[in-house]
Amino acid sequence: KAQYVAGDEASFSVTTPDQTLPTTITLKPHGRPAISITPSSDSNETAFTRKVMRNSTLTVSTEATGEYEAGTAEYPIRVAPQINQTLQGWYDQSGDTYLVRTSRDPRLTAKVIPSRPGRCVKAKVQKLIDGVYQTVQTSTCRLLNVDSETSFTLVKNPRPGARFRMRFESPADDMNIAGHGSWTNIRFTT
Repeated sequence: KAQYVAGDEASFSVTTPDQTLPTTITLKPHGRPAISITPSSDSNETAFTRKVMRNSTLTVSTEATGEYEAGTAEYPIRVAPQINQTLQGWYDQSGDTYLVRTSRDPRLTAKVIPSRPGRCVKAKVQKLIDGVYQTVQTSTCRLLNVDSETSFTLVKNPRPGARFRMRFESPADDMNIAGHGSWTNIRFTT
């Protein structure tokens, strides 16, 4: 798989020309010690599963033998942060849309996994205009607290029937690729 979300179970399969070829397999999560994987002794295929939380490198090295030259191959494992979101200020739901009274300012809270206190994330707000969602606001940096959480309040004074959607986005860095939460759909009512 090309990329994962933090917390996913990633399945790997490493195939060598034959099981007698001396092979070293390691999985190195960013900023953490490498994990050694014991190659299969009865097959030329080694399969394993690991929960991934951060970008990692899978390294497969083989020693030289009479038949094969030594070699090393590295495979990047890209992992986006998991961004779980909850909305406060709604009173009902219609399908996947939260209903919010125009007198309320809805607040979206995000919890980012893996824990990243001090990390900057931004909230993106889009409004449905002529049948198409268009970005109307991107928040300033919202720092994650010690629980890896932050929130953003939508203050728009909208008319009844106005539709918005919001989500948090996290930029890429060495530990994780860029990621975002799911869109949270909002319709304002009287």
